[in-house]
Amino acid sequence: MKRFIPYMTMTAILVLSGLLTMNLGAGYLPGLLGTFLGGVLIAASLVACFTDLRTGMIRNSTTVSAFVIVGAVYLMGTQLDALRWGIIPHDQMLLGLFTCFFLTVVPYWVSRKGAGDVKLAALFGAVLGPLPGLAAVVLAYTLGAAVLFSSHLIHHGVQATFRALYKSLFSWVVPLWVAPPDSWEKSLLNRAIPLGPGFCLAAFVVLCRL
Repeated sequence: MKRFIPYMTMTAILVLSGLLTMNLGAGYLPGLLGTFLGGVLIAASLVACFTDLRTGMIRNSTTVSAFVIVGAVYLMGTQLDALRWGIIPHDQMLLGLFTCFFLTVVPYWVSRKGAGDVKLAALFGAVLGPLPGLAAVVLAYTLGAAVLFSSHLIHHGVQATFRALYKSLFSWVVPLWVAPPDSWEKSLLNRAIPLGPGFCLAAFVVLCRL
């Protein structure tokens, strides 16, 4: 029973966040269910940002709880006019989910890091649809890569950073002429990117149409 407490707690937090957003948006935001899901997505992104920065991981309790809520809303939405209530059609929800999932599962297979990022990306696709979800995921990864690259430049210098990138790329393209990165350079390149903040900002940008 104890293992389900984090999931139940997170579900309650996300539902309350969605209800609060729905209440605040009543009267000037179209579609109550869409506004509710937007609040859930933003709350899940904020929690993911906090846990990713603090522990280096996005917890299952965040993504699984959000998926349960999204699934419940869409099951209820089968009896309603989806567009009238502000949610995307079911085929667009599934297309967005699988598009964002397969886009991010490839980097996970390569690095064996970021399973939480894959689940959060799929959540974005399910709530936003294929094109907005894809835009949010690309923005999140771009921001994460920019932050990591800037951190490398600040802490390790331009020469060391670009030498590691050069060796990593060209030792694979022309292995006879370029030596592979050494152990320190590999550790530099394999450093995990905290994508929680990027997803959090991407949620605000896409939902608020900034």
